[in-house]
This record gives sequence, C-alpha cells and structure tokens, in this order.
Amino acid sequence: MIHINKPPDPRTKYMRDKAAKQIKDDCDAYDLDSNAYHSTEDNRKKLPVVESIYKANGVKDALILANYVEGDKKIGKCYFCESHLPRRDLHIEHFHPKNGFKKSRDSNEEYPGYHWLAYDWDNLLLGCSECNGIKGTIFPIVDEINRVRSHINKNNLNAENSLLIDPTEVNKDPRNHIRFLDDAPNPQDRKGQKTIEVLRLDGGEGGKERPFLKEKRHKLFHEELCFRKKFLEKAKEYMDDVEIQLLAAEARDYLAKAKLPEAEFSSMAQDFLADWDIDS
Repeated sequence: MIHINKPPDPRTKYMRDKAAKQIKDDCDAYDLDSNAYHSTEDNRKKLPVVESIYKANGVKDALILANYVEGDKKIGKCYFCESHLPRRDLHIEHFHPKNGFKKSRDSNEEYPGYHWLAYDWDNLLLGCSECNGIKGTIFPIVDEINRVRSHINKNNLNAENSLLIDPTEVNKDPRNHIRFLDDAPNPQDRKGQKTIEVLRLDGGEGGKERPFLKEKRHKLFHEELCFRKKFLEKAKEYMDDVEIQLLAAEARDYLAKAKLPEAEFSSMAQDFLADWDIDS
C-alpha cells in the first residue's frame, strides 16, 4: 500500500451544495428520531444514500489521477492492494462505511453508519471489486468506547483511531504499517496487521481467499524482479559484452520503473530493492 495524494474535490459548486443539503436533511431526520435509526429490526429507519452525489461527473477520474506523475501517467490501481484497475471496474469505496458498520468480520452489522460522511470527498477511495467486497462495512477501531455513532459527535472522529490504514491520510505513510518480505505483506504494527487481515492482503487463509492477488504478486516477484536482479548481478562478469550490457540496461530500466507509484505492487518492489543500487 502506498500513500495517495488526493486532489481537491472535483465536483461543481452545485454538486457540493447538493451534498451539503443532503447531509443536513439526513442529520435533521436523524435528530428527530435517533433511536429508530439505531434499531436492528427490519423496520428500522434508513437514511437515503444518493449515489449521484458522490459519483458526480469527474469524481472517478480525479481518484484515478490522484498521485499522478509526469505526462499522462496515472496511478490507475487499487488504493489498497495496488492491483491495476480496468477503467470499467472501478469501485468508489467509503473508508468510513456510510450505511452501517461491523466491528469485525464475524460481528453483526450495526446502524446507522457514518451517514454524514457519505458524500465527503475525503472519505472516498478507489478500490478494486475484490477489496471493496472483502472490506465491506468492516471498520475496526482501537477502543469501541471512542466509536462515533452520529454526526452529533463528529468532531471526535480523530479520537476513534481506526485500525484500518487510510492511504490518503495527509503526512501518514502506509508503509510505516506494512512492508514486504519478498512477495508477502509484513505488518509493522497492529494497524498493519488488522489492515492485512480485513482486506486479506496476504491472500487470506492459505492464500485461498484471494488466490489471484497472491499469484500475481508471486509471479511479478520471482519472474520479473528476482530474475532481473540476478541477471544484473551476473552481467557484471561480462562488462565487455555489448549485447549483455544492452540487456542489463533494459533490466535496470524495468526495475527503476517497478518502484514508481504508478507501477503495480510498487511497494513490494521498493522493499525488495531498498538496499540495492540499481545502477551499480
């Protein structure tokens, strides 16, 4: 997982005003009968979610372009697992679940969710369908006593201390929490461990829950990164061989690009090549 620099909210003033009005209407409705929204019964009251507000024109494009580099290069990958995304399989993920939440995978859904953040630009992330589905509404925090259950206490949101990494959090590097040992994510603390667990970033139990993710990382690591690194080490013995040195230059270029933010699984490449001088 890498840090994502999100641009300003791309929506028009009309859409931002519409979001503000909807949030106010939802909060006013909640205040009139708050207990009814916390009910677990089937007839509990539900706050509407107007998808057109958070899926307004330009929102997905802005999320794709987040942390862009020179020219027309784009991140174009899931904010969580770093898999490349096809343009038509983009899922806008709410970091704080909008409708309801679960304290853990095995716990019951609790209502309402963080409804006042349903249209908040800072709460929107770009995820692949797998991460979106696996995360669902799971949102663990350090201590449940600090859980913010309504907009009334929204100013206490920072005190929740989420156990999930937010890759867009300003001045917070996700790599302080998760590093890589070869092709496997390696937690550096409780937050990293919980994020790996909730999103199944290690493939899940026995690698069976997300086999495609695990296989893609494994293939990239062994067939591309390791292969090229070993080739470069061997190429030092043939410094006068023009053909081998041309192939070595291509290998260096590949490894340098593999570390860039827009590269698939770039955090894995960064850790693998951290103590190795590509140009040596």
